[in-house]
Formats: sequence, C-alpha cells, structure tokens
Amino acid sequence: MILTGTIILRKNPFIVVKDIPVLACEKTSLPVAMGCVSAQSLGQMVECAVTPLLEELRHCGLPPALCPACQRLQKKIRELEQAALETHARAETLSSNLRLAQDEALRAKTYVERVRLSPQEKPPGLDPRRARLSSLQAQLSQDGGPQPPAPPQPR
Repeated sequence: MILTGTIILRKNPFIVVKDIPVLACEKTSLPVAMGCVSAQSLGQMVECAVTPLLEELRHCGLPPALCPACQRLQKKIRELEQAALETHARAETLSSNLRLAQDEALRAKTYVERVRLSPQEKPPGLDPRRARLSSLQAQLSQDGGPQPPAPPQPR
C-alpha cells in the first residue's frame, strides 16, 4: 500500500515537499521500517523525493550568491573596464585626428615645395595647420597615447 505524505527536509526546513509516496505496511498502514524496504522501493522513494527539488533548482537557475567583498570587486572591475573602453575610444579618436592633421600638413608642405615659394611667401593657411597639428600632439601626449613621429620642420 502506498500513502502520500509531507516531508520536511532537516537541512533546510523552508523546503517542503508535499505528496510524496510513502510506503506503508499493508496490514497496519504504518510507514514501513527501513529494514523491510526493498532496494527498488527505496530507489523509487529517493527518486520521488529528489525530482521536485531538482525541477525547482532548474527553474530557479539563480547564479551563486557572491559575498559583499566579491560584489564590490565585480563592480569595480566593471567600472574599470568601462573606463578603459572610453579611454581607448578617446585615444583612437585623437590618433585619427592627429593622422589627418599630419596628412594635411604634408599636403601643404608638398604644395609649397612644388610651387617653390620662399618661406616669406607661404600661404597663411599653413600656420594654423601647423598649430592644429601641435595642439593635437600635445593633447595626445597628455592622454598618454602613442607618440607619433615628429612633424615636418619648416625650412
């Protein structure tokens, strides 16, 4: 004879498994002592008791809880990763701007050499470009980015 009953786990009294089949003696209807239980019926009892718990664990799927110190470390790691990404993006932008300014300065230098103008006759647009190149290089060096090659020197 199989009865249903309620089982409360000793390790965790908050988990209650209800309606688990419990073997009972056919004559007295009392729960069967462990000595009288066959291996097969014991396996069934264990399976019936464990299955609902496993299902509940699968449905919860909660990550393991972290201690407060680990939580603070995880938060700090995420903040540092975000800051590193922002710094890297800013350095890439500055590097790109520097390359553009260097290309522009090289084109201007090439133009001046091709036309063979004397330094006094250079177009006024060269000085602002050289100043922009210098300011971009200074800004890049302040941010700790890679050092570009030296700009072309006026002749």
